[in-house]
Amino acid sequence: MIARIEKATAPLLIITDHARKEALLERMREARLFHPVRFLNAQELTEHVFFRLDDAALFEAARFLDRKAEVVEPLLSTLYFIDMETDYDGMLKTLQSLKRHLLDKDLIRRPATDLFATHDIVVHGPLRHPVASKALARLESTYGVERIPLPAHEKEVFIHNAETIEEEIADIACRMRRLHEDGVPFSRMALVNAHRAYRPYVRRLFTMFSIPYSDRRAKPLISHPLARTLRDALQEPADSFYKALEHAKHRAEQTDMDLEAEKVLSEALSILNPLVRFDGTLQELLAHAGYLLDTHAYQPPALDEAVIVTSFDKVESHIEHVFLVGAHEGYFPAQSSTVLPFSEPKRDAIGYPLKSEFIEANKQAIFTLIDSVPHVDIHVSRATMDEQFIPSYLLEEIRARHHVREASIGTLYEQPYSETFDALTGKAHFDRFSLYGEKSDTLLALYPTFKDRFASYDNRFTLLSEETYAAVFPGTLNLSYTRLNSFFACPFRFLLERFDLEPSSDTFALDIGNAFHRALERRSGVLDDETIDTSFSEAFSGRTLTAREAFFVQKAKKALKRASHYIAEQEERTLFEASAAELPLELSIKDNVTLRGVIDRLFSYENYRAILDYKSKKPSFNLHTAYHGLNAQLFFYAYLYRALYPHTTVSGFYEQTIFPGRIKREKNKTRGEILEAFHRLKGYTIADQEVIRTFDPGADERSFIKGLDFTKNGKLKKRSKVYTEETFEALLGHFGKLLEEAVESIARGDFPIEVKRRKRTNESCTYCDFSDICFKTSKDVIDLEVFKDDEALIKTLKKGDA
Repeated sequence: MIARIEKATAPLLIITDHARKEALLERMREARLFHPVRFLNAQELTEHVFFRLDDAALFEAARFLDRKAEVVEPLLSTLYFIDMETDYDGMLKTLQSLKRHLLDKDLIRRPATDLFATHDIVVHGPLRHPVASKALARLESTYGVERIPLPAHEKEVFIHNAETIEEEIADIACRMRRLHEDGVPFSRMALVNAHRAYRPYVRRLFTMFSIPYSDRRAKPLISHPLARTLRDALQEPADSFYKALEHAKHRAEQTDMDLEAEKVLSEALSILNPLVRFDGTLQELLAHAGYLLDTHAYQPPALDEAVIVTSFDKVESHIEHVFLVGAHEGYFPAQSSTVLPFSEPKRDAIGYPLKSEFIEANKQAIFTLIDSVPHVDIHVSRATMDEQFIPSYLLEEIRARHHVREASIGTLYEQPYSETFDALTGKAHFDRFSLYGEKSDTLLALYPTFKDRFASYDNRFTLLSEETYAAVFPGTLNLSYTRLNSFFACPFRFLLERFDLEPSSDTFALDIGNAFHRALERRSGVLDDETIDTSFSEAFSGRTLTAREAFFVQKAKKALKRASHYIAEQEERTLFEASAAELPLELSIKDNVTLRGVIDRLFSYENYRAILDYKSKKPSFNLHTAYHGLNAQLFFYAYLYRALYPHTTVSGFYEQTIFPGRIKREKNKTRGEILEAFHRLKGYTIADQEVIRTFDPGADERSFIKGLDFTKNGKLKKRSKVYTEETFEALLGHFGKLLEEAVESIARGDFPIEVKRRKRTNESCTYCDFSDICFKTSKDVIDLEVFKDDEALIKTLKKGDA
């Protein structure tokens, strides 16, 4: 290529990638070669041949198609191939209308100057991107294009064969360590194509060998605090987007700025500034600004770290040593293409690249990487713990193109002796044996030598000291059922939640629930819009909603108003009186322990009380898990109420769901009938027919209580969800014992790891935020007793009571 530049008589336009451009410029400087040269990369070539989309085109396209920007963005490259004179149908016709709209808005622009007519055009090396290849083919139909391939040379490539990924990564880590000891910076080494099966081994083994590493991928802008400051400042009141952006920039500049923050601010402003000249409403512009901040990225500062690269064409030009892994069928190259919402025949109809062309581009990227990097090692493993691999067919092509030296990673006995490596490897295998019962050949080989260094795995949590307990639980211990449910699920989880190690920043679901409770507390009959709006405004005070959250809030408001109609009908029908709303309960059971709860709605009739708990999510009460203390909030309220008001009779305890998730069709039922059934009360009722008909006078025909069924003779059916006073006393007595045991355990500072399992379902670890610091083993699993039905459970209760 240097020889071609030397003999050029006209300005040159060189089409190549960034790495080859940098290499050419360096060689021109070394040769003191001065000649007018302009470079185009694949994207720039595409834009000069077809057209350039204005910065605001994505936003306008999303608005025109009434779709989210992330859905529309992949479609924009197809506009290059849409002919304005062809009569399309379906999706292609829609894309044609979009292109016409963008043309009318002057958001599709041809370059002002024709570079191709004033330059000699040279393509240096392969042009891999399929869309750019189509652009080059169109360019060649009009202009003379000279192709200069990369120099063909046979290269020495090492292929290392291993039995497992663990051996493969350990071997790479050893090689990186030795290279670094020989003076090669880690930043000149790259691990390329490590698919998901490799990640845990890379984390563990690179850490074991003290190899600093980074994926060095561009980080999302929004991950940096300064970008979040910009986003929040943009939401503050302003007359125009220009004013909002100016204010946000001023706010960001007031923060402590380091080099990374300056880079983030520069990148953010470069993508937001074009919106200033767009004619959308302020709300639309702010929505698009939020999308841009969410989807754009910046490159963090480079350190002396080995680079983990997922894509073959993302290896930077300064890399000298590449370790290619994942050389398996389906991953080398990846069998994927761009995501488009129409079929391959339609892509073919407009000349858009097909899936096979994208796969071929990925294949060429592998060859280009091997040709361009000085030292290449390809590692192939036959299997991981749960998957067998087939070597990629491309390995044979690499063997045909280059001088390949094959090597097999030796077994443990064939490798050079390293006491430190053997001890660390043996400990890792011993830990897996202690945790999961996995016994490997490596463990059997190393255990006799290093067994004295191995500490047996023990996850027992000893009692808290008095000093620690006083610091963790100062003063009175106030226990709500939410906290107690965590304890019943797993005492260790209860303890960690006490520390608030990682409080959740996403309180949206909690705020929705608060809004529901505020509105229902104020309700008198059917809720009006003003009461609903006020309650939601209070619940979300000080919070800026995203577009998704705002949509969900409107949906929740409609659901709440609809639910209030059914609630009002039920209250109008019952002969019980709605005697209290948001009734606080507080019961001291020891000197420094208080149980607290709030009953959403209490209904009274003479000496009878019915307890109602509103749920913004699906019902959670389950008699069979409540037997073990789990999902027993209704029991908890009944227990507190009965303890505080011992002379009353609890005639029923129910949950009522306000916000339906997905309403399912039911045969021969209207939507209204399905919703009415959905809003029925779910729980248990005292087996007194007179009390039942007082609470629900229409119980014989269609009760608003789910699970109440009568025979033709007017008697309760056997499967009805009812209880006798004797059963109720047994239930509360059993639950009271569970509470006493929990409080005693907490008072002792005893918080063992306990994994509760019922019918093979893990009841403890779902949604737990502490799985990364919890070292549970199979010995910690407690299988909960399972009952055939309610009757069997009640019989067991009565036996225990006796």
